[in-house]
Amino acid sequence: MNKVFIFAGTTEGRKLFELLKKNNISCTVSVATDYGANLLEGNSRCKVLSGRMTKEQMCLAVKKSKCACVVDATHPFALEVTSQIKVVCSELGIKYIRLLRDIDEQNDFGDSVFFFDSVKSASEYIKDKEGNVFVTTGSKELEVIAKILEDKSRVFVRVLPSEESLLKCMQSGVSEKNIIAMQGPFSAFMNEAMFRETKTKFVITKETGAAGGFEEKIIAAKKCGAVTLVVKNPEAKKSKKCQKSFSYSETLAFLEKFLQRKIAFSVPKIVLAGIGPGGKDFITKEVFDAIQYADVVFGARTVLENSLFDGKKKIDSYQFKYVNEYLKNHPECERPLLAFSGDSGFYSGATSFFKECSGKYSCSLLPGLSSVNYFSAKIGIPWQDWKLLSMHGKYCNVESFIKDNQRCFVILSGKKDLHDLVKRLGNAYKSKIIPNVKITIGFNLSREDESIVCAEISGGRRLKEINSFKKDGLFSVLLERLSDEPLRLAAGIGDENFCRTKIPMTKRDVRLIILNRMALTENSIVYDIGCGTGSVTVESALIAKNGFVYAMDMKADAVELTKTNVAKFGISNAEVTLKTAPDGLAELPKPDCAFIGGSSGKLKEIIKALLKKNPSVRIVVSSVTLETFCLLQQTLSSLPVDDVDFTQVSVSRSEKVGKYNFVKAENPVWVVSFSGAARGKKNGK
Repeated sequence: MNKVFIFAGTTEGRKLFELLKKNNISCTVSVATDYGANLLEGNSRCKVLSGRMTKEQMCLAVKKSKCACVVDATHPFALEVTSQIKVVCSELGIKYIRLLRDIDEQNDFGDSVFFFDSVKSASEYIKDKEGNVFVTTGSKELEVIAKILEDKSRVFVRVLPSEESLLKCMQSGVSEKNIIAMQGPFSAFMNEAMFRETKTKFVITKETGAAGGFEEKIIAAKKCGAVTLVVKNPEAKKSKKCQKSFSYSETLAFLEKFLQRKIAFSVPKIVLAGIGPGGKDFITKEVFDAIQYADVVFGARTVLENSLFDGKKKIDSYQFKYVNEYLKNHPECERPLLAFSGDSGFYSGATSFFKECSGKYSCSLLPGLSSVNYFSAKIGIPWQDWKLLSMHGKYCNVESFIKDNQRCFVILSGKKDLHDLVKRLGNAYKSKIIPNVKITIGFNLSREDESIVCAEISGGRRLKEINSFKKDGLFSVLLERLSDEPLRLAAGIGDENFCRTKIPMTKRDVRLIILNRMALTENSIVYDIGCGTGSVTVESALIAKNGFVYAMDMKADAVELTKTNVAKFGISNAEVTLKTAPDGLAELPKPDCAFIGGSSGKLKEIIKALLKKNPSVRIVVSSVTLETFCLLQQTLSSLPVDDVDFTQVSVSRSEKVGKYNFVKAENPVWVVSFSGAARGKKNGK
């Protein structure tokens, strides 16, 4: 017994059949043509019938299937067929369900769209008007249009690639070169290309709803300056008055209740696609095809404004939590696509989304043309030696990078980031922290309003022009050092370069050992506890360019001195505060490493607090007294630490007295380094 009999003349009907087949629910589907049958594949439980049926043939087929209910998913314009199906169900006493696709509201389409009650009245409207006509109403009523429009050379038709459709085109007198035989629905992009190629002035279509690509035709016609003549859906008004029609999701809900079983959807296969810098001509064919195939598109508002997504269901979000919730509430969405600007692997939200999908969804990444590639080609400068940075929704210590790199490329979130960057670079130049820098700004690259502007940090009017950039959009910036000054590649700033007072300072040679033991990376989050003069803060910040240094001291004059040295060296990735550890650590982010230069008698408490915040933290402590050294030995023996190293550093320097150089010894310093025990486990020790 086939539980469900489907009369399918629409995408929804075919989609319903495939879903029932996946759920192993026995069913029969009837389509009018062999072409329609070729789109479906039956099995032992799910049968496919092909060919148009009379009322008697329908009755026999439904009766033979012994179905429990009939789903009428025929085309909304096939009124006679729907009427016959209703009569058959009434005579056989079988439940009838009308699956009627959603129809767009008429008042949403503007003044270039006109509605008519029939194909004939639409054709009469343009009978005496000049211009080519693009017909998308199918082959059934083509004869009516051909009789009214005597000049067949102006008529272009798009029909199914079936023998029956092509024969009707020929019989109606339409020239072979004016026939487009393709299976739809079509994207707005594809429609626009066809309308422009055929120099279309009028488009005749039917009010077929979203599944029939209705909105995509309207959008494309508007872009080409064409008028759209819409034949109204004869069932639209009826469906609002009576409650016998169901949407696709409502039909599924009804069938679940009627059949008393759950209908499971396929797990969505999510596509994460990079759409390039923005222009529709700069996406890959792979991404273009994925967009056409998608049933819903997620992305940032600025990304979704791209004409690539015209006519698609668009959701203004790309956060995993929201996308996941939406897909759970809309299980019919089996082909979701997340669109990201640029390339999916270059500072893209696609990377983090891909990780969150692990174990939950099947997910594929599609690359796109990055702004780096496009900008490099546009200005004629190879990008292989550029330092690639991002200020897009994140902090970036650009000043430090431009000191160590000849060229830095930065992507920005908008004009606010641009103004902030120009101001920061200007201040760094005035303070002689960075040399003069040439700025090349790419605005809305690859789009119609693209512009490229150049200036120098030391410039006047041109720099002010950049600062007063009014229009918001997508900005990319190339910074080029105009100085041949050799780059500083090693740590170890001379002690004489720091501003000094009576506040103690960690001297250069000891500082180098401390920096080495801290094992800093470019992305490290660092604590400098008891920062004193700030020499460790400054050097740590210069190494951890993409990270951040949180410096603190309980003495106000030490905090002010550290701030002075931070400003002197142009450090923007450090924060200096008047705090007492360990209480002052509570609100700070988790550290990767910490240097304790002063503890005020709370050494054990500070180390415990650091291990609590990050069991894998790397800690370095300096000590000039035996009491502190002994306390440290005792403390570490009772804490979960690993990789402990005790090193005593004795440094002697030459000092000129008259014509002689005398060796002067400095106080010996203990440098003790260790890691939280969790660090060893993480590294497999």
